Amino acid sequence: MSIKSRFVNWVLKGLEGDKVVFMDDQYYSSLFSNLSKGMQLDSDSNQSNYVKVGYGGNADVFGMTNKMASAASNIPLVPFKDDKVSDIDPLKELFQSDVTDKTLIEARHEFFVFGYITGNGINYIPRLEAGNNKGKLIEGISCGILPTQYTEIISEGKEHPVGWYVVTLDNEQRKYDPQHVFHTRLFPNLEYRGGANFFGASPVKVAVDVIQSMNEGRNITKQTYSKPGPDMIIEEEVGGMNQGNMTKGEQSGAEKTWRSKTQSNRFLGIPMFTKKKLHIHKLGHDSFKDLDIINNDENGVRILSRIYGVSSRLFNDPEGASYNNKKDDEKAYYTNRIVPDVNREAEMWTSVFNEYYGIEYRPDFSSIEALQQDKKQMADIYQIGMQNSAVTENEFRMDVLGKDELTPDEIEELRASRDNLNNLNLFNDNLENDK
Repeated sequence: MSIKSRFVNWVLKGLEGDKVVFMDDQYYSSLFSNLSKGMQLDSDSNQSNYVKVGYGGNADVFGMTNKMASAASNIPLVPFKDDKVSDIDPLKELFQSDVTDKTLIEARHEFFVFGYITGNGINYIPRLEAGNNKGKLIEGISCGILPTQYTEIISEGKEHPVGWYVVTLDNEQRKYDPQHVFHTRLFPNLEYRGGANFFGASPVKVAVDVIQSMNEGRNITKQTYSKPGPDMIIEEEVGGMNQGNMTKGEQSGAEKTWRSKTQSNRFLGIPMFTKKKLHIHKLGHDSFKDLDIINNDENGVRILSRIYGVSSRLFNDPEGASYNNKKDDEKAYYTNRIVPDVNREAEMWTSVFNEYYGIEYRPDFSSIEALQQDKKQMADIYQIGMQNSAVTENEFRMDVLGKDELTPDEIEELRASRDNLNNLNLFNDNLENDK
């Protein structure tokens, strides 16, 4: 269904029978009436810079985004069909075929890194467009992620705002039909003019000043370590007995000698002898303490953490660190960041594989230790409920364990097995007491 159809086909069911009242398209027109065929939708022209300077040029951004991407990409996605776990897993099969150059974990990791840096995860997955096999993957055609920093959206007018995805790389341009492109915006763009909202917003854009400040501080650190001290001005003392002005040759020689002794740590501490009395005036800062580089870095990590909605203590910030805080931080890390992002990804893969294969992907968070404490408390509560016949076995399985509902025969078999186990434990206890 086109975007316009989704807007126009909003309906309000009246109070009289099945009367349907259609809304007009004023809302739609106000947003997209200015889009013309062949128009390039507005996008952030600094995306390449965010990738290069933010991700590729800042160790903290690189480490934070890869840590989050690793956590998200290693959460299993379980295929369901008709509300039961499916034996068919088209996503796994796709990345075991020869149409991709990455494993499933690698592809998912890259998807999240692009999302955390650019705000967009854009996958190209070609499928059949019509017929009985509509939605089936097209065999033999490669698929993968489209690099956001080289991707533009070309409009086909207000009827089809997203006409084409166009990737320009190494002076070569390639067009992708949006029917085969699955675009997830991890961070929404609230700028609607010129169709800018069809791209997500980059978190790095919000923090670009902070990242540049951190990078500059580290560059100064590098430069400071590469030479013995700060830059200086050498001034000849004027006046005094038997003191004339330096000749150009003497000045040039003194400067050359000074540079040779101060531009490398090899000559650290070796004095320079001159004929004249000189004064030295230091420029800039004497030490890292003056620049407060360490605090600047820590402050940068805290700002980046707030942008991503996680605790900076998870990224080695010592402020307020404790065992209890760590447990709470890890739980909030998954609850506020990783779980919602993986749910978005699962929704995307469901939209890829649901039409033909009837598959819905659901994340399995059962192996995440930080999320299990609540389940243990819930299990204890449900166990009391089962003992008092207030909760059924199926309610416990579905609500606490996330497992499928059992048939009445399966429940009776489960109860019989549990009774046999209890009788065996009682027998062993009695046998132990008789010894």
